[in-house]
Amino acid sequence: MFSVNLIYDARYADRFAPFLELRDLLAELSVQLLDNDPDAKADVCIVQSHLIDDLRQKGDHRVQGPIIVNERTDQETVLASNRRLLQDPNTIGWLKECSLRDPALQNAPTIFDYYHYTLLRHDESKYPAVEPEIKLSANDIAKIHLPFSVPSYSRFAVFRSQPSPEPKERDIDAFMYGRLVREHEILTDHRRAGFRAMGRLNVDTSLVSAGYILHYESEIAKFLFRSKIAVSQYGFALCSWKDWDALYAGCVLIKPDGSMQVNYLPDIFKGNEFYVPCRADFADLEEKVEMVMDNYQHFFEKAQMARAAFFESLDLQRRASDFYEILMQCLGRSVLSGVHRYVPTEPEPQAIAAEEPEPEPQAIAEEEPEPQAVAPTLHRAAGSAAG
Repeated sequence: MFSVNLIYDARYADRFAPFLELRDLLAELSVQLLDNDPDAKADVCIVQSHLIDDLRQKGDHRVQGPIIVNERTDQETVLASNRRLLQDPNTIGWLKECSLRDPALQNAPTIFDYYHYTLLRHDESKYPAVEPEIKLSANDIAKIHLPFSVPSYSRFAVFRSQPSPEPKERDIDAFMYGRLVREHEILTDHRRAGFRAMGRLNVDTSLVSAGYILHYESEIAKFLFRSKIAVSQYGFALCSWKDWDALYAGCVLIKPDGSMQVNYLPDIFKGNEFYVPCRADFADLEEKVEMVMDNYQHFFEKAQMARAAFFESLDLQRRASDFYEILMQCLGRSVLSGVHRYVPTEPEPQAIAAEEPEPEPQAIAEEEPEPQAVAPTLHRAAGSAAG
């Protein structure tokens, strides 16, 4: 029996609760999982990255030996400020929610430490892409693992508790929501382009909510279950929480290409299998929405496959097996005989639609004054029934 102590900020307990669900199964594999135990002398500790400096300054014994670091950031790349920590010999593993499918992109130029900002329209003289000063080696990158089962987070409980409505029960054709003004101009410009594109749609009913207007569980979830299509934008990664919300609600998701991102269980953006990719500037959104609406049953079935994959990913035995294997890799130990990765039995779905090459980033044109957060607006074509 060896012990693993989870050390995390209580604000992010949602991320670690899925590991604690695996306690009994891990115990059967001779792994004792401890929950933020301040006194335990564990064989290894899994520590959130932003806590480590403070714990070391205080002389906390839990971070003096081998550690596995959970990088508490949303983006796929390892932060510039964390790269020396990743290369520290005491760091035997590195846990993230998502990464880049091509490992070489961990050393690609970024803007504000975000790789996907380089794919968005921006003023290159104002926001030059910068190569990381500390390059990660193949051995460094091999430390990165993805054990976090995003669909198991408690924030999605409202979607897990309800069935996916049939198309005839979905009276909103297209729905977009979220914050408009973000911390960086590049992302704000991207968000603005999405909301403006929604105003050009030729559909009977669309719903747009920009800003903190709707309550997550009582309103956003309700509107998603009523929506045929959910349109999402990038967040602080090639995906955002809205992508997972939409697919959990059984909506057809249209979003900028996220196929470069890799996730654990399920790898939902691989090959554009479960969603419809659009351009990052949303210039082709009208075309994508029309394509989906013209063959809605086909795309709806793909969305239900994504939702089913979410529920399959909740399988405790599968997650425990994979997490155990990650721990063994980090510790350099052999996997116990008879322990194998769970292998799904469903066939691989085909990609929904081919994506056109993304145009070269362009400088930001002069924009109108910054819009304020607006209340959700329901647009209906003349003569359409109210719902």
